[in-house]
Amino acid sequence: MSTNCWARRRRTTIAVVNVAWGRPTALIATGTPWMAVFTLLLLTQTGHFFEHVWQMVQLHALGLTGSDARGLIGQLDIEWVHFGWNAGVVALLALLLIRFRSNKLLVFACMFAAWHLVEHDVIMVTFLATGIPGSPGLLASGGAIGGGLPVSRPDLHFVYNLIETALIAAAFFWQVRADGASQAQLAARATTTSVSGEIARDWSRSPTQPVSRSARMK
Repeated sequence: MSTNCWARRRRTTIAVVNVAWGRPTALIATGTPWMAVFTLLLLTQTGHFFEHVWQMVQLHALGLTGSDARGLIGQLDIEWVHFGWNAGVVALLALLLIRFRSNKLLVFACMFAAWHLVEHDVIMVTFLATGIPGSPGLLASGGAIGGGLPVSRPDLHFVYNLIETALIAAAFFWQVRADGASQAQLAARATTTSVSGEIARDWSRSPTQPVSRSARMK
């Protein structure tokens, strides 16, 4: 990606993030390609989570069932999309861990998302073997581990996405604070160095410096 293209995309992203988080956070959130990827992951996963929120509204508040309770964009409520989305989230989290290894919350987010992906792996295996979508996976009611928990698959995966999104958000804002603190330290050091340099230059030009013997004899 060219420097000009990256600069244009960064300005656009800053403008969007400014609305939600304020300019200081936006500048850090889009200050590097790594943080821009982190920001994109958080925003898109949050959008995905709201799909699950709306499905909960449809199921438990509106009393809808079946194909009438498939979230905001029902056409995307298919096994391949669920599997691909979760695989992409795990891949991006693992990629971010290469850069942000000290972010323990990011480690937890990656581990939890990996478990969520294992659920969808099992669901995909069943779907590919039978052609029937909507199997319970591992822990939903009727699941492969001890018959699962007394909770439906939509409810379970709502909880999965709630926890996953919360962990990603916590890891993101921890990283924003850490990067902000690092930038503040660098700025303080630069200021101290600059002030020290100014003092040294002023001292070198000061007329009160001791005059050498040879200079007094002239």
